[in-house]
Amino acid sequence: MPARLHGLALLAAALILSACAGQTSTREDTVEAILPLPPDQVRSVLISVLEADDYSVRTSDDERVVETGYRKQFDGPWNWLATSRLGVDRSRVNAVMTAEGAASTRLSLSVIHHAKDHAWSAWQDTTPPPHRDAGLHLRALKVALGLL
Repeated sequence: MPARLHGLALLAAALILSACAGQTSTREDTVEAILPLPPDQVRSVLISVLEADDYSVRTSDDERVVETGYRKQFDGPWNWLATSRLGVDRSRVNAVMTAEGAASTRLSLSVIHHAKDHAWSAWQDTTPPPHRDAGLHLRALKVALGLL
């Protein structure tokens, strides 16, 4: 009988783990633009604009890509707890820049937004609200670059 219980426990654990490992879909708000500036200048200004909006920017070996962590929504030592467990929404930004000629840059800017109803629900991919959408980030970048 104990062998049978062990088998059932292993089966239950396998089912739970396989449910957690399911593929999730990503809903992104993406905007593309061609900016009349070199990619290194666009990258540096984009990083400063995102950091000013409380995103933590992660640098990588690829100079074309700018990725952020989730936006810091609360100040204090409990930010990680409030965002991961109690928060109702969170967003992050991914940008890819490619050179278009000698002095212009093609920018693809994506915002990934998650929301949940209460502390015990799971994060769901949603469309970002107007104050977090990709168009607003592109506008802030253009203002910082002096293009608007």
